[in-house]
Formats: sequence, C-alpha cells, structure tokens
Amino acid sequence: MRDFSSRPDIDHLALLAALQREFHAHLLVADPDAPVPSCGRWTVRDLTVHLSDVHLWAADMAQGLASAPDEERPAEHPEDLAAHYRSCAAHLHETLTQLSPNAPARILGRDGTASFWRRRQVHETLIHLHDLAESLDAEPPEAGAEVWADGIDEIITVMHPRQVRRGRAEPPSSSVRVTATDAATSWVMPEDAEDPAAEIRGRAQDVALLLWGRRDLATSSLEVRGDRAAVQQLLDQPITP
Repeated sequence: MRDFSSRPDIDHLALLAALQREFHAHLLVADPDAPVPSCGRWTVRDLTVHLSDVHLWAADMAQGLASAPDEERPAEHPEDLAAHYRSCAAHLHETLTQLSPNAPARILGRDGTASFWRRRQVHETLIHLHDLAESLDAEPPEAGAEVWADGIDEIITVMHPRQVRRGRAEPPSSSVRVTATDAATSWVMPEDAEDPAAEIRGRAQDVALLLWGRRDLATSSLEVRGDRAAVQQLLDQPITP
C-alpha cells in the first residue's frame, strides 16, 4: 500500500487548522438538534460527536496507539458541543504537529507514516464542514480546486479500494475516467483499468461531492461522456465509508 504522503503544494496542517476553526465557528451559532440532511438522520450533535471521535482516533493511529481501524469509543454527550469539538480538534492538530511526517503510524490497519493522517483529516474535516454549512444555509467552505482534487485522489486511491477490499463495494464492471476540469487532472476507477467506458467531468468540488454521495448525478452540473450506465453502476456502490 502506498504511503500517500502529503502533497508538497498543500500545507495540510495549516489547512486542517483553518477548517477546524471554521467548523468550531459554525458550532457557536448552530442548534445541536438541527438536522444535517446530507448525513441521513444525523443532527448537528451527531455530526460533531462523530468528527470529534474521528479526530481522537486519528491522533491515536498517528501515534501507533490504535490496534484496529474501526475501534469504537464510548458514546459521549457533551453539554458544550463547541468546546468539546475544539478540545478534540486541538488534540489532533497538536499531535500531528509534534510528530514528524515520517514518524511510523498505523494507517487504516496497515503500517505507514504520520503524514497520511494530515491529509486524511483535512478531507474528513472538509466534507463534514461542507455538511454542517449546508445544514445551516451558510457559505460552503472555501477550498481551492487543488484541495478538492487532492480529496478526489484520496477517494480513488485510498477510500474506494479499501471499500472493495473490505467487501463493502463490488469492483466496477466497467472503468470510469474522472476529470476535474479546473485542476486539469484525471483519474481512472479502478486505478489500474484501461479503456474507460465513460467519463465524469466537472469542477473538482462538484466531482468530490458526487463521489462522497453528497450530490446526485441527475441533478448535478457534471458532464457524463460515454456509457452513463457504467457511471451510475459505480455511483450505486458505497465508494466511501
């Protein structure tokens, strides 16, 4: 498994801190019981506790402390949701700051380096910040095309193969090219496939949200070339956890 170290053109630690600050700022005005439509039946409280738990778990994994990738933590019901999130976010950021990017770490059940978690937690926070902002009718997070494209790369090279490996998704019967037009970057799903049957094209943010299940192909502004059924068959599978 590749190490998927941080891209040299993205300061993942600085970006993570900025995204965490924005998430916390939204919590200061959010109703904890408000629904988050993009996350099924979750409320703002559910979303926040989830992301807080993921931050703590990722900090453990980066230090090689967690023994299993899906280890469960005791359920928490913090009274001050914003303060709880701020504490968990700070712990993660401080842990990753103190660790060398090349420090040995556990990465989703395998050996790797701490740099993996800098990138992983950026995209975990970004997608859930987008969920939270939408639920509040707030402005979506401002992340450049290169950041969203980095997220697409993580989905295609890390998340989707892991879903297939763990039996959560079936390998696509036809390969699909994915193109982020504003980042001038393309991928193929699955990675080693040749002669894609179709292509999804559009802005990196729109493509990433589609692959995360936050957008529907029928109502999106994305362009599909080739075999649309092949694209739909891919999207019908749980590409991400």
